[in-house]
Amino acid sequence: MLLRYAPTLVCATALLSKSLAQGTTTIPTDLTSGFDPNSITLQVSYTGDSSEGFKDGTKLSQQDTTKSPTFALGDSSGVNTALSFLILLLDTTNLSNRTLHFLQTDFKADGDKTSISSKSQPAVPYRGPGAFSETGTRQYSFLMYQQTAKGVGVKNLPATGANFDVQKFQSDNGLKAPVAG
Repeated sequence: MLLRYAPTLVCATALLSKSLAQGTTTIPTDLTSGFDPNSITLQVSYTGDSSEGFKDGTKLSQQDTTKSPTFALGDSSGVNTALSFLILLLDTTNLSNRTLHFLQTDFKADGDKTSISSKSQPAVPYRGPGAFSETGTRQYSFLMYQQTAKGVGVKNLPATGANFDVQKFQSDNGLKAPVAG
């Protein structure tokens, strides 16, 4: 799931069955190796109904993204209540200097359509696009990892606003590549 920020946010989902088929995924390719468009997809909303998610090209003001987003699995994902997910949000504009804006574990199906939610406290509370004084056109990407166990703690997170090494984070925390974004 990708969003862009300029004076307004232009959101583009990477609902993978659509974007991979068209070859238009804009999430950096080093982050998409685990994506399978025939498996799990992630939908994100800032308006509350995550089962719809935002569409490619949707423009949101910075004000629209001040609250934490809601999440759902794509309709073709199926709802498996035994699975738990970790979701994070990164500024992926600069491939060598990514900034973590949100990280929370233990997302599970909650019985409301395909919605997923977490009762765990965020390891990194949500900080919307522009929170670190980013300027110019920016690219933000949501990544979803399948957890191996519920209640997984995360280790070795960078200081607030510091560079986030995705590969090191995955290795330090025993995570495989993200399954959706």
